[in-house]
Amino acid sequence: MQVLAFVKTGSHTWGANRSAVGEWQGRVQSNQIHMGATTMHWLRRVSILSAIAVGTAAALSTQAVAQGASEVGPARLGLLGGVNLAKVGGDNEMEDVKNRMGVLLGATFVKPMTANFSLELDALYSMKGFKQSEGGEDATFKVNYLEIPILARIELGKAGAASPHLYAGPAIGLRIGCEAEFMGVSVKCDEFDDEEEIKSLDFGAMLGGGVDVPMGNNTFTVGVRYTLGLAKISEESDAKNRAIGLYAGFSMPLKR
Repeated sequence: MQVLAFVKTGSHTWGANRSAVGEWQGRVQSNQIHMGATTMHWLRRVSILSAIAVGTAAALSTQAVAQGASEVGPARLGLLGGVNLAKVGGDNEMEDVKNRMGVLLGATFVKPMTANFSLELDALYSMKGFKQSEGGEDATFKVNYLEIPILARIELGKAGAASPHLYAGPAIGLRIGCEAEFMGVSVKCDEFDDEEEIKSLDFGAMLGGGVDVPMGNNTFTVGVRYTLGLAKISEESDAKNRAIGLYAGFSMPLKR
């Protein structure tokens, strides 16, 4: 990926003025990525995994009815927020890459299907990207997404008042912000002739766990999740998104 390679060259090609940024921008503009086929490829994967998740949920929902509605709690709708520790990785690891800390914030919906299984759907503003150091200066690459995970939750029973759970599932990310910053100078993706250097669509696998604590009829949640990017963020790089999310949430039951 030319952008990452160029950032990495640091003091060799960067100056402390906008002419250096202009050179970098010119190199980015020369690397055009055509996303049509790639986007359709990942959308097909998302559709297949989503269909599997929905089919599994439907089957388990039928099982829940057979077991009796008294075993299944109400659906819950709420908010969650926390921080992401994000970077990139891949088969060919880049050097001097550090975490970028960002916001994780959004809505969550949890639908119990049986006493031990729930389906969770989130819609999150997720700040990702990375930092790369060269000559004592950090270049920060900021890529923000609207991230939509579809998660299968295993409820582990009760430990006193708390209810721990584990979950896993696919997550699709739609890029809603992209910016590079070096030595006080920022360049947004929409300033390039070609905005598709960083793909507009990301796809990954998410796994994690948390603990639910009742607060009257409501629920307080704390948890941790890891997102493993499965799609390259650029056709010209092996880099894939990685993120650890630490979060807390609050949800309310919905009427049946």
